[in-house]
Amino acid sequence: MRRAHIGHTQPTNNAVRRDASPLECSGDLRHGLCGFDVDRSMREMPALAARPEWRTLSAVRAGRVFVTDGNRYFNRPGPRLVESAEILAELLHPGVFDRGREGSGWMRWS
Repeated sequence: MRRAHIGHTQPTNNAVRRDASPLECSGDLRHGLCGFDVDRSMREMPALAARPEWRTLSAVRAGRVFVTDGNRYFNRPGPRLVESAEILAELLHPGVFDRGREGSGWMRWS
């Protein structure tokens, strides 16, 4: 069986399965859609949060879900690589790193 995979077909073992949960993770969850800033990504979050498995995630239960500016910081390499690392440091180690990126580079989803 072949499935669509980023604009072309691939064997099933290399395909992105639409029925597989993209939410299978533990710890923190960072959400940053390609081409979307923080505000647009925040508007997309209710659809993700409506999925039945959403409330079962440890990151959701712990209040550790973050929406990032994927367009500006994470979805393409470039001169903002250091800023991207600073954002991740703030998310993963909030008591240690504070570069003032909350509100512009990321927001907490609750």
